[in-house]
Amino acid sequence: IDGVTDSKKLSKKKRVALYDKILEECVGYGIGIVDNVKIDEINIKQASRLAMKIAISNIKDSSGNKVSGDFLITDAEKVDVDIPQLNLIHGDELSYVVSCASIIAKEYRDNMFVEYEEKYPNYNFIKNVGYGTKDHYKGIDEFGVTPIHRVTFLKKYFEKKKENES
Repeated sequence: IDGVTDSKKLSKKKRVALYDKILEECVGYGIGIVDNVKIDEINIKQASRLAMKIAISNIKDSSGNKVSGDFLITDAEKVDVDIPQLNLIHGDELSYVVSCASIIAKEYRDNMFVEYEEKYPNYNFIKNVGYGTKDHYKGIDEFGVTPIHRVTFLKKYFEKKKENES
C-alpha cells in the first residue's frame, strides 16, 4: 500500500485513508486495549506491552477467523509471547508491518476518543484525542476529571498547576 509510514508522520486525512485500505487488504489484525486504571497500576510502558500481547492474541482475518503468526516484528518492545520476534528501534519507520500496526493503533485510539467526546463533551476530545492540550486542561479545570482520565496523567498536571499558583 503506497504511502504507509510511521503514523506520526501522516496527516489525519492520509492516516484515515491508509487505515481503511490496510484493514481491507491485511491478512489479519488484532486490537489490544488496556484501560486507564490498569495503565496507572502498571505504568504506560508495561501497559503498551500488555496491549501488544492482547492484540496478538486477538488477531483475526476479515471473516473473523483467528489468525496466528510465526514471526513478530515490533517497534523496539519485546512482547511476552512464544513467537520469535525482531524488536526494531524506530520500527514504525523501518518496517512496513510495524508502520501498518502504528496506523491501525493510532486511528483506533482516535476513534475511541470520538466516542468519549459524546459521553464527555466538555473536554474537546474530538480535537485533542486525550492529549494534554490547553483545551483539554481547560475542561479538567472547569468540569473536573472523568472516569477515563489517568491518575498518573493528572498527577503531573496538578503538580505543575500547583507550582504555577505558588
